[in-house]
Amino acid sequence: MLLPNTVLTVLRGCPRSHARQGWEGLTGAILAAVAAKPEPVVFLLWGVYAQEQARGHGVDPSRHIVLASTHPSPRSARRATRSVPAFVGSAPFRRANEEVKARGLPCIEWDLTAP
Repeated sequence: MLLPNTVLTVLRGCPRSHARQGWEGLTGAILAAVAAKPEPVVFLLWGVYAQEQARGHGVDPSRHIVLASTHPSPRSARRATRSVPAFVGSAPFRRANEEVKARGLPCIEWDLTAP
C-alpha cells in the first residue's frame, strides 16, 4: 500500500508552499519504482495533485488498486467532483481491503497499535 504525497513539507497554513522545490522529483521516482513492481499495490490518491502525479509516473489501474478521492483537508474533504468522490464518506481503508480481498490477497491491517 502506498499513500503518496506530492510534496512532503509545507509551511503551516500554506498548502503547496514547498511545491516546485524538488519534492516532486523524489516522490515521482518513488511512485514510478513502486508502480513498476510486478505484484499489485494499493495506491490511495487523495487530491488532484496526487492523482496527476500517479498518472504521470506509470500507476496502471489495470494492474494496481487505485482508489482516488478529494484531499482530506478541511477545504475539500466534503467536495466531490464528477470523476472523484469526496473524501468524507469514501471509506478508503475499507474499500482498499475490499479490493485486495477480491483479488485473493490478504487484507491490510490498518491498526498501527496492533501487535
